[in-house]
Amino acid sequence: MRQGCNGFLAAMELADCYLAAPADRVAALITSADNWGDPLVDRWRATPGGLFGDAATSLVLSRRGGFARLVNVRATSLPELEELNRGGEPLFPPGCTTGVKVDLRERAATTHQPVVGSRCTGCSSRILRYHS
Repeated sequence: MRQGCNGFLAAMELADCYLAAPADRVAALITSADNWGDPLVDRWRATPGGLFGDAATSLVLSRRGGFARLVNVRATSLPELEELNRGGEPLFPPGCTTGVKVDLRERAATTHQPVVGSRCTGCSSRILRYHS
C-alpha cells in the first residue's frame, strides 16, 4: 500500500474493524515508521513549508479501558486529488524505485491546481489548502 503519512490512520481503521469482529479479539498492535535516508529525496527542500523527518509510532488499540478512548476513525478517498502529490509521474513503478529524484515542488508546478474552497467532484468536501 502506498499510503504515505496516512498509513498509520489506515491501520488504525483496520484495527478497529478487526476488534469489532469476534469477541475473542481483545487488542491490536499498530506500528509505522518513515525513513528519509534515500538520496533521491531531499528531506529539507522536497516540499514548500515542510520537511521530512525520520519517525516511528506505535499504538495498542484494545477493547479494555485505558487512559484514552478511540471515538471515531474514518478514511475518505478523493481519487481526483491523487495526482496533486504524484504530479505527472506514473503511479507504477514508483519513481524512487527507478532512480527518479523526488521533487514535490516540480510535481506541484506540473499539476492542475484546484482553487481554495472549490468543491471536489463527487463529494461534499471542500478543498482547504492550495498546493503551490
